[in-house]
Amino acid sequence: MDQVDIGWQGLLVLAKEARLAPLDMGWCALSLEPQDPRIGLETVPEGPAGPVVIIELDGRCPAVPQGAAVLRMRGWVEAQVVAGGAIDGATLGLLRLYAPYALGSVLARRRGRAMSVSHFAQSLDGRIATFTGDSRWIGNEDNLIHAHRMRALCDGILIGAQTLRRDKPRLNVRRVPGDDPARIVLGARGDELADLLQVSSARLLLVCSPKAPNDDARIEHLQVAASGAGPVKPAAILKALYDSGIHSVYVEGGSHTTSGFLTDNALDVVQLHHAPLILGGGVGSFGFEGVEEVRSSVRFDAHFYEPVGDGVMFVGAPSSFGEENA
Repeated sequence: MDQVDIGWQGLLVLAKEARLAPLDMGWCALSLEPQDPRIGLETVPEGPAGPVVIIELDGRCPAVPQGAAVLRMRGWVEAQVVAGGAIDGATLGLLRLYAPYALGSVLARRRGRAMSVSHFAQSLDGRIATFTGDSRWIGNEDNLIHAHRMRALCDGILIGAQTLRRDKPRLNVRRVPGDDPARIVLGARGDELADLLQVSSARLLLVCSPKAPNDDARIEHLQVAASGAGPVKPAAILKALYDSGIHSVYVEGGSHTTSGFLTDNALDVVQLHHAPLILGGGVGSFGFEGVEEVRSSVRFDAHFYEPVGDGVMFVGAPSSFGEENA
């Protein structure tokens, strides 16, 4: 097992331990033991001395062990490398990119709603599918591995009914070690979930869909009340999911669903994988009503670009939708 594999196992352990972390936790430590990666919450794990990584959230580690790597969270977008220590570059890159999602439960419990991350693979002209609905494969192999890492680190993966019908996704973890997330579908019917019931034994939730008498008992129905005469707000869905034990949600589409989360200020992180191709038409990544002036566009408080195979991924934390930017 190389250091990258050990680092990934450590992130999976961190995702579980984060659910137990104090809300005011300032830092944590990850000991990359080959057979037993261990986590310390504001303490360095004792025992056999493997390479140590300190992850600083809101505070500094008072005494960094000699040779330890130090990463410092920049919001919940990335964990910037302060010191590399005895960790190789590939492992540091893995930890920098994925530590915020492994620690997502801390953010969720601070806010009282599930952390949310959206992801699209799109063409250079912003299309996630052709005009016929074909989307295989806009992203590359490395992007697929990234998507499965995100599925493994998040408690749930969320899609809309149209994506379920068009793409028939499996919504499980296959390309990396890790547990399947809860599958969350908005607005579909219970009889449309037969394939998902066969793929995995992970939780399966229908949100805002009336329960039919013949619905499978393995399907959980989560009814979310609308605040007024309009549709249910995505922020309310994230609150209901949090109350059901789901602290982090990976939103995989489609365009309508993701746009609703963005315009309701219910996305914490946006990931856009840009593939080196142009479709010239088709389904756009986002489908909300356009702004009249550039200064009213969605901006990002923090962002970076990450090479992913022959493409590049934009990762950013959206500012509040609708705010004017001078």
